[in-house]
Amino acid sequence: MAMEAACRVFDAATGDRQKTWRTSWAEPTVALTAAARGGDLIVVRRPSSNHPDRYTEVDVGPLVIKAGRPVLVCPSSGSYLSDAPVLVAWRDTREARRAVADALPLLQRSCDVLILECSSEADPGPAMARIEDIAVALARHQVKARTEVLSPPGKTGEAVLARAVQLGADLVVAGGYGHTRLGEWAFGGVTRTLLEQDRRFVLLSH
Repeated sequence: MAMEAACRVFDAATGDRQKTWRTSWAEPTVALTAAARGGDLIVVRRPSSNHPDRYTEVDVGPLVIKAGRPVLVCPSSGSYLSDAPVLVAWRDTREARRAVADALPLLQRSCDVLILECSSEADPGPAMARIEDIAVALARHQVKARTEVLSPPGKTGEAVLARAVQLGADLVVAGGYGHTRLGEWAFGGVTRTLLEQDRRFVLLSH
């Protein structure tokens, strides 16, 4: 019955779009990783804890690393992603470049896009030049983005979240950085901080 109800919600949300409804008895992370081959974006709810039940919840760590598709992690509150501001947490890496490209449809519908780089360099010039390049690239896709360099005294992840709060951002876009450690997935500082919060949507690409 729960599956039938979920299917009805899916049909109502997707309307007349071409779609495929699938059910699986495999572990959720395994099933989603396999199904990602035919999708553009994976949408998941934030797990209830940092150690999700492998049989009932998605483990975002291996999903982001293995699926080869962007993952949109939603707050557990069930809120909707609006056209509110978007914060792009920039770091000049392959993962961040993929995240910006993957998030393009969401950036195009946003009322305000801020590209933020946190830098420890004494001269903010190089960091500003990097993110200005991203703003120029986005402008070719009808996205008008602002740029900002921060030199936070504390942890970068906390600074990113604090700026998202100030901006009123619904969504944070970032590269997903992680590795396996003793059989569990360990994330880098910013990625871990973004996944531990439960008030904003987070789009991660690896």
